[in-house]
Amino acid sequence: MKYQPPFGAADPEAPYVDKNVPGAIAGSKVPAKAIEHPQRELDHLIEHAGLTPGEADLEQVRKAIQYLARAAAFGPKTLVKFTTPGASSWAVPAGVTSILVRVWGAGGGGGYAVTYNTSAPSGGASGGFAEQGFTVAPGEVVSINVGAGGIGGQVSPVQQDGQPGLASSVTVGGVTIAGGGGSGGLNTTTAGVTANSPAGGSFTGASGIRGSDGSLGVAIDTNTTAFGGAGGAAPLGGGHAVGGSGHPGPGRVPGGGGGATSDINFAGASGARGEVHIIYSVN
Repeated sequence: MKYQPPFGAADPEAPYVDKNVPGAIAGSKVPAKAIEHPQRELDHLIEHAGLTPGEADLEQVRKAIQYLARAAAFGPKTLVKFTTPGASSWAVPAGVTSILVRVWGAGGGGGYAVTYNTSAPSGGASGGFAEQGFTVAPGEVVSINVGAGGIGGQVSPVQQDGQPGLASSVTVGGVTIAGGGGSGGLNTTTAGVTANSPAGGSFTGASGIRGSDGSLGVAIDTNTTAFGGAGGAAPLGGGHAVGGSGHPGPGRVPGGGGGATSDINFAGASGARGEVHIIYSVN
């Protein structure tokens, strides 16, 4: 990123000065690049680490740097992914004495409108993310569980809100880390009403990031088309799923919440499954 001097300065390294009325000093004029370029560079850093830039979290740069630094410290590495919901196990290969484990909980299903096109259900929340390094021995067995995504809200055969996603977890030497499942999106039964936002999944482990809450829908009044909320984006994982007044988008893997719809002809979309990554280097 190049330094941007004050507007009109002949010196490319000219400093900025504050306005000083008694001293008859005009304040520096700030060029657009001086504001835009740092923001874009920080956005790129956040995205490179797998996060979605957002206004609600003011620690994304720190999280991105920590994530990238830990990944770089492992050097040449092998990545093993577990994507099928359910329990499984993994045996530590020969020559491996440390592993880095990353876990995403599953996303919640999106909500469903009971009143045609004028009520606004909320999108499903995303699962939480956990990360931790472990010292292991070759042949040691690691227990793994990948959470299934929550199904979307529906009226038939039983009226229900979007269902929560299930937690994903990994146990190494008696220590368990987990990404909690995201809560399901909420339905609305009253025209012109917006459902509450469901909470993102929690985490258990040395470090982690709470899942994103499901987005609120938009309801204006009893005569105006409403919109279902978007599914929450998973930290370092799946992005936002589309909500609206038509067919909602399913949660994006790993861990994204399902979108909600205000159209009673469609059920809320399912949340995305969780996922487990094991990263290691052979000594």
